[in-house]
Amino acid sequence: FYRERLLDGDEEVLTEEEKQEKQEILKELTRRLSGPLADEHGNVPTGKDRPIAIEVDGPSHFYANSQRYTAYTKLKHRLLTRMGYKVLHVPYFEWRRLRGAKEREEYMRAKLQEEPTEWLDPEDEKYYSMPPDDDEEETSYKPQATP
Repeated sequence: FYRERLLDGDEEVLTEEEKQEKQEILKELTRRLSGPLADEHGNVPTGKDRPIAIEVDGPSHFYANSQRYTAYTKLKHRLLTRMGYKVLHVPYFEWRRLRGAKEREEYMRAKLQEEPTEWLDPEDEKYYSMPPDDDEEETSYKPQATP
């Protein structure tokens, strides 16, 4: 028998067969949830090994009358990045300013040299990475066992 302490403090006791089945299920879940680029251990490509995804950002990727990305576009960027893609954005208002094939080619060559982060909006990175302020209350809920 194998004993293991769970995150909620309970102890799990498994037979050899149950432990093996649990490991196989976890391995399969990791493979399925990590995305198409992940290896059998759930690791996604990093650095120069990442495939490039070019997102052509039309007006629907921005809030009305602004150049601020929508929450949907930021979420898609973050998900693709976490799946292992190097996500590059081509906003419609930048593309429209370019005159002729030569300028557009130079623009895309420069884009391909960019190293984007997981965060499309630097303000989001600050918000999600910093602890709450002294005047903010952080709440967490402990799951209740069902009777």
